[in-house]
Amino acid sequence: MTVIAHENAKKNIEAGKADTVLPTETFSDEMVFRIGGKTFELKYLGEGHGDDLIATVVRPENVAFVVDAVSPKRLPFRNFPRTDIAGLINQIKVIESLSFKTLVTGHSVVGTKQDATDTRVYIEKLMAEVTTGLKAGKSIDDLVKSVTMDAYKGWGAYGQFRPLNIQGMAAWLKQAGKV
Repeated sequence: MTVIAHENAKKNIEAGKADTVLPTETFSDEMVFRIGGKTFELKYLGEGHGDDLIATVVRPENVAFVVDAVSPKRLPFRNFPRTDIAGLINQIKVIESLSFKTLVTGHSVVGTKQDATDTRVYIEKLMAEVTTGLKAGKSIDDLVKSVTMDAYKGWGAYGQFRPLNIQGMAAWLKQAGKV
C-alpha cells in the first residue's frame, strides 16, 4: 500500500501529534502522479491550520479535495485552535490559486472555488472588526455582542461558532502582537 503525505505529516505522526498510518512517500511542495486515467495534483498549503495540510486536485474532473482550511458555507471551527490565522489566510490563498471547479471538504457541503474565497473574506472581515473593537478598548464579551457578522447568518455553525471565532480571533491578535 502506498500512502502519500506532506513531509511534515510524517514528522508529526512520528512525534505523536497525529494518530494514523505513516506515509510511505512524502513531498515538500508539489507532487503529480497518474493512476487509472486520472491525474492527481498535490499541493502543500503552507503553515496556518497546521503545517502539513495539502490540497489534492483530480483531473480531468477538476475536483479539489481540501480538509480543515475551508468548509463551504460554514464558519471556521470553534476558536481557531492551534491555528496561525495569518497563515490560514495564506493557505486559503494557495487554494484560490489552484485551477478547479468543485471543492470537496471534510466538514461541510460540496462547493466551488468561490467558497474558498468567501471563507477567506469572512476571516479577514472578522479580523478587521475584532481588531477595531480591541483597539477601541472593547472587552471580548462586548465584541461577542457587537460583532454579529450578519452576512454569514445562513452559514453552518453560525450560532455555535461565531462567539468562539471572535474569542479565538481576539486571542490570536493579542498573541501575535497585532493589538
